[in-house]
Amino acid sequence: MWNIFCVLCLTLGTIRGQTERRLEYTIYEETPRNTFVADIRKNAKLDEIIPSEDLDSLKFSILPGQHTEFFSMGSKDGVLRTAQRIDRDDQSLCYQKVYCQIKFDVTVQPREYFQIIKVTVNITDINDNLSNFHESHFSRSIAENTNPSASFTIPTADDPDSPRFGVKRYELLEGAPVFDLKVTDSSDGSLDLHLVLKQTVDREVRDQYRVKVAAYDGGVPAKMGILTSDIIILDVNDNHPIFSNETYTVVVPENVAPNQAVIRVQATDKDFGPNGQVVYDFSAKTQHSFG
Repeated sequence: MWNIFCVLCLTLGTIRGQTERRLEYTIYEETPRNTFVADIRKNAKLDEIIPSEDLDSLKFSILPGQHTEFFSMGSKDGVLRTAQRIDRDDQSLCYQKVYCQIKFDVTVQPREYFQIIKVTVNITDINDNLSNFHESHFSRSIAENTNPSASFTIPTADDPDSPRFGVKRYELLEGAPVFDLKVTDSSDGSLDLHLVLKQTVDREVRDQYRVKVAAYDGGVPAKMGILTSDIIILDVNDNHPIFSNETYTVVVPENVAPNQAVIRVQATDKDFGPNGQVVYDFSAKTQHSFG
């Protein structure tokens, strides 16, 4: 069952000889359609200022205005109800705002009892959204010779709820042995997120790491969104070719014909791509000796 609470404020004043009344109520967002909000006739104390025999002739209506589509008014009984579900966190309403109010005017007729009642409805936030990352998966490449303590930014989370239920903290769930998480305040009051490399990495040992970061909101219990980051380790030319044997010995008869193969050597390089390609040639000293 939905919990709804109403705070009533009735202000009487004289404006050009007429009485102005102000009523204020509070409801939770996501309240279902056709939920009772207020009895305007009763709260405005019209029963005390209008003769009882004329009460049934009163007609109530909401003057068109911004966001009045969220409410309906009983024309005869003056009962205010929700006309549709109200999503406080909608971009066009109160996205990430601390306070959320919908204000409109209710008219009372006929002419001899005409007045305008100013109504304010406060929409209270509920924690109905995750602190969610716009991208659930993120990839970043770093060179294997990147110095420890180097940092790079990763996407942050967003939460449409009010600041009370917005993003409150981040936590590194996976990848801690190699990476650390650094959270800093930005100039606009939001948080910036960085991954910090804690140790040297070697692409020839491991070419990719998976890091998972959780964002928690201010709810109790907190809702959580997760970002998965794949960190790709790029190769640098940090290895040299190594022959399969340290030395090769071959015996060649003195009458061997030219261009005959006498031995096959093989070397490999642990690096990747062009850095791992091996090209063979004689050293300058060997070329000189047989030149």
